[in-house]
Amino acid sequence: MKLRYLFVILLITSFLLPQQSSQAQSTAPTIDAVSAISIDSENGQVLMSQNADEILQVGSISKLLSVYVALKTIEAQDEWTRESIVPISDEAYQLSQDYNIGNVPLRQDYNYTVNELVEAVSINLANGATLALAEMVGETEADFVKMMETQLLEWGVEEFNLINSTGLEDNGETNAFSAEVAAIIAYHLVNDFPDYLDYSDQAKAVFKPNTDDAIDMNNYNQMLKGKPYERENVLGLMPGSSEQDGNSFVGYSNEDEFGIITVVLGTEDEDTRYEETDRLMDYSYSAYMKELVVSEGQPTTQVNTIKVEGSSESEAELIYGENMSLVVPIIDTAPRLEYEFSSNDALFEDRSYLVAPVEQGEVVGEMTIYGAGTEFTYLPSTKGNHVPVVQAEPIEEAAWYVNGWHSFSNGVSNTWESTRRFFVDLFN
Repeated sequence: MKLRYLFVILLITSFLLPQQSSQAQSTAPTIDAVSAISIDSENGQVLMSQNADEILQVGSISKLLSVYVALKTIEAQDEWTRESIVPISDEAYQLSQDYNIGNVPLRQDYNYTVNELVEAVSINLANGATLALAEMVGETEADFVKMMETQLLEWGVEEFNLINSTGLEDNGETNAFSAEVAAIIAYHLVNDFPDYLDYSDQAKAVFKPNTDDAIDMNNYNQMLKGKPYERENVLGLMPGSSEQDGNSFVGYSNEDEFGIITVVLGTEDEDTRYEETDRLMDYSYSAYMKELVVSEGQPTTQVNTIKVEGSSESEAELIYGENMSLVVPIIDTAPRLEYEFSSNDALFEDRSYLVAPVEQGEVVGEMTIYGAGTEFTYLPSTKGNHVPVVQAEPIEEAAWYVNGWHSFSNGVSNTWESTRRFFVDLFN
């Protein structure tokens, strides 16, 4: 049985920021691109959206998905680590020798680690390195593309067209998906593999340093430090382009612990994608703020008392299992919060109470937190506005004789009540 409770409370005065509201942009800008989106990188909340569901050819941006699938698969295998040697096939070798596209030249008599090739992809958009990783993980590129498709489906993405692992054009086509999908990919990459930003925020690096094959890599991302469109606190991620749909960029920025992911797809020239990303970031930070609404370990006072049977403890002691922040508009009045609790069906099993034993940290349910009077949208498969509710301390099962006494007492009570009702009914 689902237990649901709804509460509305007034948020603390930390949300009162009248001095900032005068600077906030109340209207989202129109981005000079086919589509665009900005999201909170922690919860996946949509901050701005412009034709974000339109499918476009994205080129190298699809390498973000290739890197994600490669890292996820490698870390799930006991035989592989980030320091594992990646075989270089004839196809990967030949592709890496094309200097007209993003690449680092590979050799078949050299050893290259997963880390080295991921760095080359992240900085130099290295196509040969991308193919080598794909063939290591999927054995063939075709099988790896199927893995990429499976990952998108697991995230709830249904509309896309994947041709290869690199995003290179093939017969006039390249990998295609929407700005929303690009944001979902970037969201999972920076949350599941946060160290990926250590690769992508490097303006320059050397591939195979201290060897006779050392090569300077110059990041294609023009918003990093020292680049023409440098913006402080931008840490990645990746540009792309296609003959059909123009230039694109997926960016990540973190200012004052407020991380955002932006996607701009389909600009007419390379410079515009960075200029419009800068405008999109300006809007996101001027119109929204991030506030911690509950902390890990904080008692869940918004949940009604939940009884416990089979223990000397009569009530569950519930706390929040992790921190939860909301991104809210910068306004003059303090928004109210609404709390909705949903119980863990596996624990309650059509009951309104818990049965001992209950382990410390056991997830008893989930709290969904809303800003009253506001409609927030979260991308599929992201964290959203949910936070786990857990048991604070272990609840031990009572000794057999205690439970036996409780059962006896309940039995006597039930028998007496039945007898009383019998005589009441008899004489009435």
